[in-house]
Amino acid sequence: MRPRASSRVPAIQSSHRMSDLWLIDETAIEARLARLVGGRLALIRHFPKIGAPARVARPGDVFAARVAAQKPAAGGCFLDLGIAGDGFLRDGAALAEGALILATVVQAPYAAKAARLVLGARGAAGAELDALRAQAKAASQPMRLTPAPGAVRTLMTQAREGDHIRIASASPLREARSLATESAPGLVGSIEPAGPDLFESEGVEAAIEQALDPIVALSGGGRLVIEMTQALTAIDVDTAGSRSADAVNAAAAGILPFEIAARELSGTILIDFARVRDRAGLERLGRILGEGAAALGLGLEIGHGRRGLLDVRRARGEAPLAAHHTRSGMTHLAVPSTLSFPAQAARLARALDRARPAAGRQAHVPLSLLNWFEGEGRPFCEAILSAAATTRFVAEPRLEPDRFELVP
Repeated sequence: MRPRASSRVPAIQSSHRMSDLWLIDETAIEARLARLVGGRLALIRHFPKIGAPARVARPGDVFAARVAAQKPAAGGCFLDLGIAGDGFLRDGAALAEGALILATVVQAPYAAKAARLVLGARGAAGAELDALRAQAKAASQPMRLTPAPGAVRTLMTQAREGDHIRIASASPLREARSLATESAPGLVGSIEPAGPDLFESEGVEAAIEQALDPIVALSGGGRLVIEMTQALTAIDVDTAGSRSADAVNAAAAGILPFEIAARELSGTILIDFARVRDRAGLERLGRILGEGAAALGLGLEIGHGRRGLLDVRRARGEAPLAAHHTRSGMTHLAVPSTLSFPAQAARLARALDRARPAAGRQAHVPLSLLNWFEGEGRPFCEAILSAAATTRFVAEPRLEPDRFELVP
């Protein structure tokens, strides 16, 4: 059953405090990668395997893409990516409509914004690049030629010697040890197997719940209100009755890099600090924010603001965490954070995996989820049952839209 969201940042317990802790788990529906820094969630990535989420273009995907339509007013052209939808390429005016070209995704689609692409195969060179060009030239229709790195390869590009790595599933564990042996021998001794409750025991599940809540309580008083729109993210620092605005602002500036990283916020981020009226005070808060972002390797461009408002920008790569998890795709006080059907299915799959052996077990689910399983979500239903064949789904009208119960 999905735990109720808490408005307070969870205290993530971990035995590894002096270095980053990386976690991977996997089901038939998706793999996940998490990074904890100082015991706090600093990254969570999902790697879908089935259904519409698996077809979405991801940063690092290389496509043979068809030039679909020139858009001079927008400064580029739209590309047809086949089952992955459309993408946008800047400065593509010289390309002929209908032509198949080699292109790499650099920004995932989000809301009404198409995936952003660049020409060529970013990161490929020599024989690999020649082979991809030949594949694109020989293609008869748009297609993905090379998928973006999965959970393990993403981990291997970001983990550092001295970090700790725990992996809950056999297949990614073997892959991680193999890749580390080949290209990162300093990490081999850091890779450990873990049980299916890895993300729960390390507090990551609770941290994800918090990252889908627009309200974040600050230690010592005060709170953040994080409201997303398609155009920008607005963050209000609220003293919430605290007597010291300076202390609340400093706590907010210190925690915000983690919130931005864990929630995968990008684009324009406007931060309204409490009762800051002078530029020196705003610059001091900007420095705290910038130092925290640098420590996480988080690329933030911190601009000049006034009257307590700080303008922060971050290049978009992955879509926001809320876009993966919720039906609305955002966190906002006025918008319910109901889970998407694929996210509900993924959580159910993980719960059943932890509950093994599950002979004769019933999964009580909302009628809306059961209806989805019988239609568009049939691949998810089949994937869950392939791992828990004796489980039976039962509609339970009293359940909230994104909750479930496992009954022996």
